[in-house]
Amino acid sequence: MAQVYVTSTSFMQGCPDAIKALEERGYELRVNPTGKPMEGMDLITALSGCVGVIAGLDRYDGAIIEDLSGVRAISRYGVGLDNVDLNAATKAGIVVTFTPGANTEAVADLAFALMMAAARGIVKVDTMTRSGGWPKFLGSSVWGKTIGIVGTGAIGRAFARRLAGFSVKMLLFDIRQDVDFALSIGGEYVAFDRLLAESDFISLHVPLNSATKGLIGPMQLAMMKPSSYLINTARGGIVDEDALADAIEEGKIAGAALDVFLHEPPVGSRLAKSDKVVITPHMGSHTKEAVAAMGMMAARNLIDALDGKMPQHTANPEVYR
Repeated sequence: MAQVYVTSTSFMQGCPDAIKALEERGYELRVNPTGKPMEGMDLITALSGCVGVIAGLDRYDGAIIEDLSGVRAISRYGVGLDNVDLNAATKAGIVVTFTPGANTEAVADLAFALMMAAARGIVKVDTMTRSGGWPKFLGSSVWGKTIGIVGTGAIGRAFARRLAGFSVKMLLFDIRQDVDFALSIGGEYVAFDRLLAESDFISLHVPLNSATKGLIGPMQLAMMKPSSYLINTARGGIVDEDALADAIEEGKIAGAALDVFLHEPPVGSRLAKSDKVVITPHMGSHTKEAVAAMGMMAARNLIDALDGKMPQHTANPEVYR
């Protein structure tokens, strides 16, 4: 029986229909026992003898891919492709797929929740109240403020739609501008520097690539208002975390809310120790609905790839040429 490895723990917990679909096609599932992303020789050893993988946040760089003997498809259980060397995969004849759209609304929900939590200090006052206090904490209003949205792909747009009832001013930035979308939400595309300087809350919704790595660094943080907050549900590498910690400690910005970090979990991070930062464990897509949708899409992508068909959501279609 052909074997498929599953590195994502939430796939096994929340995707019974996807698991059934794979098993009914005759695939035996082997499961990551560590509960965290796999890397290096551990990943190579785990995938030995497997024809495909339902991949979580593991890193598939060129060196790893060269050693994936027998693996014909990497089905990303998620939308991000920054952890997969697509050129190396194509050279090795490995199909790479992903699950666009499956987690859009879930991530947008969390981005909105993190913004509200940061604005009102909800985590901080919850802790104080549970400890017997009754704090009179002065938070910040979201109503009527200026919200900067960096990246107006599917998730950025979904986040923007959630602001409709808050009488906010929306400043948008993207290398691909959709003026019709901006008009539909009452937003405006502006230069990046202006968005940084004028926004009270900035929410990041861009992929991690060579153009966005370190997009928010010391210079950008210095442009932001002392009263502003940074929200990141995209990828950790987009933000210079040391610079962000410095900016918060020095009062250059008011705080942040982060679902993603460069190293996860962020053991020893100054950001994780600050009561001006709300942190969550890369859980943007972790709703029952999103997990089930992602799982089924990932399973279908893998089945099609292993059947010799081009999956609908192929990240490296040139592999078929």
